[in-house]
Amino acid sequence: MNDQPFKEETVLQNLSAGGSYLRLKRLVHEGAEVSLAVRLSTAESRDGPVLRLGARGTVLRVEPQWDGSYGVAVEFLRHHIF
Repeated sequence: MNDQPFKEETVLQNLSAGGSYLRLKRLVHEGAEVSLAVRLSTAESRDGPVLRLGARGTVLRVEPQWDGSYGVAVEFLRHHIF
């Protein structure tokens, strides 16, 4: 298993106060601790101010998808919005 940090852009499929569900091209394993940096905007322009979420969490579930990606459910341990 490769435990090296990686960066991947994706779209969150679900976000709540307790966690998130997202799709990744890379396999992460259940129980892994992860850090997320999320831009909370659908606007394509990156010029104006936008809310961001920083979070640390634990992978609760990994679901292989039909297209070779993975659905990943993350439970937040800590998070902050800035």
